[in-house]
Amino acid sequence: MKYMKAMRHIPGVDIGTTGVKALLASEARDINSSASVGYPLLTPRPNRAEQEPQTWWQAIVAAMRSCLDKAHATSSKEVEVAAAGLSGQIHSLVFLGTDREVLRPAILWCDQRTEPQYREITDTLGTDI
Repeated sequence: MKYMKAMRHIPGVDIGTTGVKALLASEARDINSSASVGYPLLTPRPNRAEQEPQTWWQAIVAAMRSCLDKAHATSSKEVEVAAAGLSGQIHSLVFLGTDREVLRPAILWCDQRTEPQYREITDTLGTDI
């Protein structure tokens, strides 16, 4: 039996506000496959924007599985990970307990519930600080 060298790839994942986008690129930077998985934005009350972090994880797994399936379908070689790239939402807040379990839905960057406090601070201190 002849040994087949694994194809080295670089997976990339972007965890966005509306979904996960993933790709699998070769070391030569050719994109071999890509996938996206959407998820809902939770707005439980006015000016609130939240998401369940577990939903992000499930979407990452689904998108990467899709990328790997597509890459394997175009090659009989195994996929070896050479490096990985990850990007995500800016300043979203995930509350963790002492057991590192998620305590509540994440508060997203676009949440506006602290607008009154923001106004009070800028009215008092100004915006040139």
